[in-house]
Amino acid sequence: MRGMEVKELVYDEPGEAREETLVLNFFMDCRDAMGANMINTTAEHLAPYIEALTHAKVTAKIKNKK
Repeated sequence: MRGMEVKELVYDEPGEAREETLVLNFFMDCRDAMGANMINTTAEHLAPYIEALTHAKVTAKIKNKK
């Protein structure tokens, strides 16, 4: 793991319900074809811990950023 970034996003449009989202970006160095599998496994492993800490549902997505 090369680093982590935490962002809070707030959707607050007039007439709509306010929604708050916490985004956790993990930066990992994947140098082989199994990189996506490693990242997905890490995200799935961390999800229950994050849910317990935040009392919120975790949705995990993989994004390749070059």
